Amino acid sequence: MRVLPPEVWESFPKSDSAHPVTSGPALIIVNAVFMVLITAVVALRLFARIYLKRRLGYDDYCIALALVNIPKTTIPKRPY
Repeated sequence: MRVLPPEVWESFPKSDSAHPVTSGPALIIVNAVFMVLITAVVALRLFARIYLKRRLGYDDYCIALALVNIPKTTIPKRPY
């Protein structure tokens, strides 16, 4: 790993801890979009396994369990 020259460090924007720039609302929107996409993909997979193969495997149960836990990890406890 190489060390950056001082002029590169000086070109970075200065931090403003009194008024930080946050991207909270954008992150919530991205999380919501991906939660919908993940739910659709898992629903299609479970549909295919139940109606086409007539059985679920251990991995399907793990995926369903992970899908239930997604909102717990992606939805913030407090709004930004």
